[in-house]
Amino acid sequence: MTFFRSEEHISEWEREHPELKGSTISLDQGLGLILTFGATRGDYNYAPLDASEMRQAFEQFGFAGDFWKPPE
Repeated sequence: MTFFRSEEHISEWEREHPELKGSTISLDQGLGLILTFGATRGDYNYAPLDASEMRQAFEQFGFAGDFWKPPE
């Protein structure tokens, strides 16, 4: 995982590393996923999200496509 300080930094990094492919997510997307999947993980009655809830969470934060679909 690489953290970038700006869109310009991303573009510069991509030019310098054309052999590497990936994608970027915003801080808001990352934080949203962290809070959705892990905010209650330390609770006594913690229950992980089911596949439908996971799909909704990914869609809520703008993650679409087959890569982001949880296994059924």
